[in-house]
Amino acid sequence: MQTNVQEEPLESVFRCLRCGTCCRIPGIVRLRDADISAIASALHLTEEEFIARHTDLSPDRTCLVLKNKEDGSCAQLTPDGLCRIHAVKPRQCRTFPYEWRNPDSEITCPGLRTAYAVHSSESQTPSEKRRQP
Repeated sequence: MQTNVQEEPLESVFRCLRCGTCCRIPGIVRLRDADISAIASALHLTEEEFIARHTDLSPDRTCLVLKNKEDGSCAQLTPDGLCRIHAVKPRQCRTFPYEWRNPDSEITCPGLRTAYAVHSSESQTPSEKRRQP
């Protein structure tokens, strides 16, 4: 489940650590037409080849999504934890965590944990604050 995020101005404190944690969380990465064109070009494939090799139909059958590995991680994640298509990554990936995040992202993402520690005077994430009585 993803949530829309508009609550805090993280842009000033969040820094992606390129650890690949968000790419290992099971889920889907929806692709827009512009994403497909850019990624196909970067991989030196036609759009048709890219679609056939690297995408699946979304569970709700409304769009194409990047393929996942058997463990649920993104198939574009390299063994050393880097994104193979970082320079042209899909909009959904580029907008994390500013426009969306998973409910546990603030716990699993080291960059978000650091951002919240800097941003919050109490050094607690929103999830931690909600858990308190």
